[in-house]
Amino acid sequence: INGKIAYASQEPWLFAGSVRQNILFGRNMEQVRYNHVIEVCQLKRDFSLLPYGDKTIIGERGISLSGGQRARINLARAVYADADIYLMDDPLSAVDAHVGKCMFEKCINKYLGNKTRIVTHQLQYLHNVDRIIVLKNGTIQNTSGRVLNRFSKDILEAVDEMLPAFIDCLQIGIALLGIIIVVATANVWLLIPTVLIGIVFYYMRIFYLATSRSVKRLEGVTRLPVFAHLSATLQGLSTIRAFGAEAILTMEFDNYQDIHSSAWYIFISTSLAFGFWLDIFCVLYITLVTLSFLVLDNYSQGSMDDGFVCLAIMQSIGLTGMFQWGMRQSAELENQMTSVERILEYKYLTNFLISLIFITPRRVLIFIHPDRTIHGYFEKH
Repeated sequence: INGKIAYASQEPWLFAGSVRQNILFGRNMEQVRYNHVIEVCQLKRDFSLLPYGDKTIIGERGISLSGGQRARINLARAVYADADIYLMDDPLSAVDAHVGKCMFEKCINKYLGNKTRIVTHQLQYLHNVDRIIVLKNGTIQNTSGRVLNRFSKDILEAVDEMLPAFIDCLQIGIALLGIIIVVATANVWLLIPTVLIGIVFYYMRIFYLATSRSVKRLEGVTRLPVFAHLSATLQGLSTIRAFGAEAILTMEFDNYQDIHSSAWYIFISTSLAFGFWLDIFCVLYITLVTLSFLVLDNYSQGSMDDGFVCLAIMQSIGLTGMFQWGMRQSAELENQMTSVERILEYKYLTNFLISLIFITPRRVLIFIHPDRTIHGYFEKH
């Protein structure tokens, strides 16, 4: 088979954009041909009913349109391609009998009369075909692009990362209490700078969280278009390959990924900046502790125990490290709570399919509303 191929799939595939963009699919606009295609595909009346005609923005996979409208737009995309060979997999199944008859006569028979057309499942039009081919044990597989967006990384963060961070915070809190007792035993006056640096770290944490939480939410929001685009691409893979639109879809995916990478880069940058300022105050604290022992040793005429001094300085160094790590882990724990927040949003959607999520260490069970018969789970490995 030689020549350009156009494909109209059995399951209409539309992407989030205007109706015109779905029909043109990256091709140049030729008004005369475009109007002719709209007419033979019986879309003129539909455009008059849409609020902005063919410039109306449709949702992901054309969710705002009826099944017949999606089927006609899907067919119009193939017809507008002006190909040599047309593969049509049950293109008229979603339209009523009258519209289907008009489309078959005006579009498939007349407008595409000089083209090679391969149509399946149109049994009512067998008397019009040139050749009948019967397939035995033939199957039609539609690629499934159901990628779990919010129930992928968010659930993994809630299960795999939050618990270790929480345990770290508890361990660090107990260790800090012991170090503070040792430092106070060596020099009780060191409790003053210790309390001060704790207050400074606390307010730095508040300032950091005010930014990082918003950036973390932004990262989650910008991640969703990546999964949505990947899902739509996988579902319409055969159509994309038939039209040779891989470069267009790749460019769109790169744009979505760049936006997500930008948000992720900002989140990493804020985390590193927070750690940098914590390091600066830790160095100032260690310097203050060391100088305080030198001053006290001069006032006490060298009567201070060297062992206590070394122990206090070493514990102060450990204290700053534990303090810094504790602040960062507690901040990360609060940032990861945005994943729980995003998951719990589905709990309050009364019209959504999923009503309950039960998490265990090895699997995530998804239960559906009682009036649904679908349920399932996926396991972590």
